[in-house]
Amino acid sequence: ILRRATELHADLKRRQRALDTARSEFTRRAQEVAVVNEDQGDCWYLDIGGSPFHTTTRALRSRPAHFFSTMTSPFFPSEADATGYTFIDRDPEWFALLLGFLRDGRAPLPRERASHSRVLREARYYGIEGLTHPLDSAQHVVVCGWGREDPHTFRPYVATYDCRAGAWVRRRALLPDATAPPWASWDDPDAPPLEPITGCVFQDRLYMAIDGKVLHSEALGCLEDSKWTELKTNTRFAEERERLRIVGVLGGRIWGMCGSSLEKLGFEDSDFDSSDDEYDGNHLWTFDTVSKAWQWRGFKWQWWYGDDPAACIRDGRLIVAGVSGSRKGHQTYRRVREYDEDGSAWIPLPPLCKPRSKAAAVALDGKVLVIGGQGPHETPLRSVEEYDPATGR
Repeated sequence: ILRRATELHADLKRRQRALDTARSEFTRRAQEVAVVNEDQGDCWYLDIGGSPFHTTTRALRSRPAHFFSTMTSPFFPSEADATGYTFIDRDPEWFALLLGFLRDGRAPLPRERASHSRVLREARYYGIEGLTHPLDSAQHVVVCGWGREDPHTFRPYVATYDCRAGAWVRRRALLPDATAPPWASWDDPDAPPLEPITGCVFQDRLYMAIDGKVLHSEALGCLEDSKWTELKTNTRFAEERERLRIVGVLGGRIWGMCGSSLEKLGFEDSDFDSSDDEYDGNHLWTFDTVSKAWQWRGFKWQWWYGDDPAACIRDGRLIVAGVSGSRKGHQTYRRVREYDEDGSAWIPLPPLCKPRSKAAAVALDGKVLVIGGQGPHETPLRSVEEYDPATGR
């Protein structure tokens, strides 16, 4: 009788959970339908250079202080023709892209460079600042790392990915007294094996760390043959500074981490040997570009330990992905976490598709890219994984 009662209780809980899930899904769908119904009677009909478009007031007012937010304001009423359309004498070719940006906060820019000037012209006319910024400045993903010429020879290099052209740019290393094998494509089988040091999205200035020095390049120095300049500091930040990896630039400060392993604090995992209590902690440091001083931010990886994770900053939060361990030889793992400094908490994210370590991570257009690195048994990886927070995958 007791066993039967336990089974009935467990079945009741399962049914209750299923009912709660169905109720939550129904409420969410009802809210979505309510928004759609609300927008039906609040549409704008636009005639852009002779081409008809229609969208909602919600979309046109999604961003402040631009042409359409003013046009839809009750303080500046706009007149429509007999068919209900408001005529605007502009080029309609890229207007759908502008509407998509207002609606979703993102827009796939054309791959052809010749089209960028036309998109930029229209975005400037309508005052849509969020779209003009990536067009005004050349945007590239930059990966700094070591290229292997032979089993015993490594040389530092810089590889760049042109976000406009959608291709890796064939460049040699630009570090002083260093020459690396050139390569054009991340998927090129002839490309040298990769051990990234850091990665970033580059627009105005690039920072990187290598051989115990922090270097920076002004303007488009990573793409042109300009010189790298060592960043002069007023304070030392660590004795093991040759292991420093730049994570990103946030709030006027350069963020970097040094050390090989992540500190273990109260985390249990059968994959690792918990009997060893001595681990080198990955320290987090910030460099103030005004005071020229480093500040220790403490240990930030209290959930995980291992070697050579990829890290970047996205929307003010630290993303750490991929790690290796040596308990059973060289092993790699797929773990990904996001650190919320305000809440002092780690948030699990979907794991990588492939286990990897020694990768580079960058935040680009709201997404996180994990580039290259090593897989199990130190196998070089030339693949790139993308995580979109909007879809959760």
